[in-house]
Amino acid sequence: MRASAVLEVLAEQGPVIVVHLPVWGDRSELFDRRWVQRHATAVLRITADELPQLTERVAATLSACVPDQPLRLIHAFRLVVAPLALRCLGLAAVRPRLLLDLDDDECARDLEYAALEQAAGRRERAERLRAERGRMERFRGLLLQRFDQVFLANAADCRLLAKRYPDRCFVHLPNVMRPLPPRIMGMAGPSRPVAADPRALLFLGTLDYLPNEDGVAFFVDEVLPLLRAADAAMTLRVVGVGLPPSLAGLAAVPGVTLVGPVPETAPEFAQAGMLVVPLRAGSGSRIKILEAFQHGTPVVSTAKGAEGLAVVDGEQLLLADSPAALAAACLALAADPTLRQRLATNARGWVEREHGLEAMATVFARAMDLPGVDA
Repeated sequence: MRASAVLEVLAEQGPVIVVHLPVWGDRSELFDRRWVQRHATAVLRITADELPQLTERVAATLSACVPDQPLRLIHAFRLVVAPLALRCLGLAAVRPRLLLDLDDDECARDLEYAALEQAAGRRERAERLRAERGRMERFRGLLLQRFDQVFLANAADCRLLAKRYPDRCFVHLPNVMRPLPPRIMGMAGPSRPVAADPRALLFLGTLDYLPNEDGVAFFVDEVLPLLRAADAAMTLRVVGVGLPPSLAGLAAVPGVTLVGPVPETAPEFAQAGMLVVPLRAGSGSRIKILEAFQHGTPVVSTAKGAEGLAVVDGEQLLLADSPAALAAACLALAADPTLRQRLATNARGWVEREHGLEAMATVFARAMDLPGVDA
């Protein structure tokens, strides 16, 4: 979603050629080629076997699609793509602007992942993550020198990396939400009830992403029993792609429904009493919380889950960390329609003000030194 918002913003400024690299595979549920083609001038898919011809393929696409326009900008999404983006520098007569979107601080994140792996008994994975962190730090330090600006979704990550690399320019690029289409507004607008069933809990996310995998297991093992002991009608729907073997057994747990991938999330938000975000590791900021806010679905999250968002406990959502505190927050929210409505109203207004496409467009306009935007 972050990468697609960047494409939408950049496409307003001129033709964009999207180079789709084989970094995370070719998962159709995550990469909607038809949507990308509607917004991009061209979409160039490079397979692993074609990587040696990357520069030639990009040059041919530039020549065919934008023959009379100079290459003004190279934007790389995530650190792993940065070296491949730098290979395209020689395609421009005048050096283009080089922008790198790290999204999050991967090195700090991997330390948290190592702790999760260690706690799950996967010691070899934990040690591998710790050993790779040093190499990743050196790799990142070399690459950052080449880019004009480096974006992160979390303002705190910007500050920490700016201290570590004081000669680099780190910029907070917030995750953003597009306006909901009219057909969805009927389910998400302020006139609808906050939830059909306030005791219906929703977890949403890519399930083979380690913090989500851990968060679901933690919630089902330690929080859901407390909820159902207090109210047997409390249930949890787990929605997302990439169900790992470690979570498959949760389908047999009373009160849990493993849904898997869905074509769109709006119906899930519409029927949920609340979104739960029980993350204990991760970095960046959670788009799922912004989605819930936009849809008018109340949120209960750990502090780590809401990290990177300038939210206030009791104003836009409820924050809790221990199993008992998370259970108490969910039960309080389920029992109090006034609280649900107040949080939903506050959160919807906040996300519209702070995380609209305009916020991202302003950052990019400044990065590209476009006219009409104050530096």
